[in-house]
Amino acid sequence: METLVRLVLSRYNTFLSEAQMFEKWINYRGNDDMRDALAIVQLKIAMVQGWFGLLNADEMFVVQKHLIDELEWPRVVYAFSEHWHGNFTRSERSLVKYQASALKKIVSFCEAHRDLILSMFGYLLESKN
Repeated sequence: METLVRLVLSRYNTFLSEAQMFEKWINYRGNDDMRDALAIVQLKIAMVQGWFGLLNADEMFVVQKHLIDELEWPRVVYAFSEHWHGNFTRSERSLVKYQASALKKIVSFCEAHRDLILSMFGYLLESKN
């Protein structure tokens, strides 16, 4: 399940872009297929945002920067320090622990709702193979 969570998080910005594209298309030339596609992508976004609610601020920051924005660890360390205006610095090792904690929380949630998660995102595992 962790592999799926990582795949979903890495595609989060794509989901946001798709929603924006579908909204503009519907405003220009609405049709039922586009409305359905928009509804589905909005559900995906809402689901991921629900995961964010499980995390504390430090975990969310690391997930955003490393898994979603795909920054390398040294850049995440620098961004973390800048985010807190140099008042709080953490080692790469500490930030890796924050990410592990975040993934554990999200995976635990996803395991509890396995059928729903797989119905929404299972295609990502199929397309990976």
